[in-house]
Amino acid sequence: MLTVDTMTLRLMGLLLNKQIKQFDLNANH
Repeated sequence: MLTVDTMTLRLMGLLLNKQIKQFDLNANH
């Protein structure tokens, strides 16, 4: 279960980073 939790946290972090990068690009334009 610990490995699954860390994997989900990593995936969530990647998704958040993608959303933040997209938001920054949209804000710049």
